[in-house]
Amino acid sequence: MSADIQTVPPIPQLPEVAKDFARQASDEANETAQVVYNAAKHTAQEVEEMAGDITLANKDVAKRVSDSAKEMYHSAVLKAEDTLATSQEYVRRNPMTFVLGSVVLGAAIGYMIINARRKPTFGERFADEPMLSMRDAIRGAFAPVAHRVHEGYDTAREGVGKAMDQVHRLRPTRTVESLSNRIGRAAHNLKFW
Repeated sequence: MSADIQTVPPIPQLPEVAKDFARQASDEANETAQVVYNAAKHTAQEVEEMAGDITLANKDVAKRVSDSAKEMYHSAVLKAEDTLATSQEYVRRNPMTFVLGSVVLGAAIGYMIINARRKPTFGERFADEPMLSMRDAIRGAFAPVAHRVHEGYDTAREGVGKAMDQVHRLRPTRTVESLSNRIGRAAHNLKFW
C-alpha cells in the first residue's frame, strides 16, 4: 500500500469556496431584485391606470350631479312660476275669499304674537301666582305626612284583619261574636282612605 493520496489542507480552498458562494448569492440577489423591479414597475403601471380610471369616473359622476342639480333648479323655478301664476289667477277670480282668508290668517298670527307677549294682570301677578306657589309648597310639606298616615292606616287595617282572623278561629260565643262584629265594622269604617 502506497500512500499516493495527498491531502490538501482545507484552509487554502476557503477563499475560493467563499468567492463562489458570494458570486452565487450576488447572482440570486440580482435576479430577485430584477423580479421585484419588474413587479413594482408592473404594479405602478396598474396603479397609474386605475388612478386614471378613477379620475375619469369621478369627472363623470361630477358632471352627472351637476346636470341633475341644474335640472332640479330649472324645474323648481318653473314650478314656482306656475304656482305664482295660478295663485294670481285665483286671487283675480275670488278676491273676497282671498281678502277674508288673509284677514283671518293675520288675526290668528297677531293673536299668537300678542298672547305670547302678554304680561300677567295685577291679580295674576300678586294673587294667583303666590297662591299657586303656596299651594305647591304646602303640598310638598305635607306629602311625607300624608305618606306616613297612609302607611299607618295600612298597618292598622292589616292588624285589624289579623285580629279578625284570630277571633274567627276561636269558635266564638255570643260575646266574642259581638266583639268580632264590632271589630269588623271598625275595619269597614277605616276604608275612608
